[in-house]
Amino acid sequence: MLIHYEQGVKIFAFPVVHSIFGPIGYRLEWEGLSMTFHGDGSPSSFEAEQAENVDVFMHEAFIDPQTFHIKIGIPRQTTELIAGKHTTGDRLGELMEMAKANLCVGYHYFLDDDTIDPFFTLLRKRSNRPFVLAQDLMVIKVTPEQVVTRMAQTSLLHWPPPAPLEKQNWELGPRSNAAIPAWLAKTKVPDQAQNNP
Repeated sequence: MLIHYEQGVKIFAFPVVHSIFGPIGYRLEWEGLSMTFHGDGSPSSFEAEQAENVDVFMHEAFIDPQTFHIKIGIPRQTTELIAGKHTTGDRLGELMEMAKANLCVGYHYFLDDDTIDPFFTLLRKRSNRPFVLAQDLMVIKVTPEQVVTRMAQTSLLHWPPPAPLEKQNWELGPRSNAAIPAWLAKTKVPDQAQNNP
């Protein structure tokens, strides 16, 4: 379903399969370039159709049940149940082959030394298409000629830029009626600076 169209930018929303009905994915198209971003869920042929031949196909990637069991120590039956509602490497590989995107980006993953290799082992059993596991500050540059990923060069200690001038005169909306419960308010540690000017 087309949900936004302005200045040549089209954004479509589509449902994805997850534990309950409601999660969605998005497809963005602009000047001949395209990408999809899929919410949590199990792979489906419907979402593969929505992502067919896009430049960038972003999909959740989930840890396999055995590695999940080892990492957090919950019963294997439970990790099977949880992983079954998500997309492990082998299932993402199948989906990648169906969608045939230029680049697939796995996100929502546990990037640990002992979790990456098991994921790629499963993924490569089903697909050899271009793939990268996302990490914080990863940049994806998409042009008609190619798709390139790199890490942003930034200072982790830098403050964000100020809001644009037109956004700096915000008006406050009505105050919420929500109140901190009295028992919780009594536990607040007093500010010593206010008590001793």
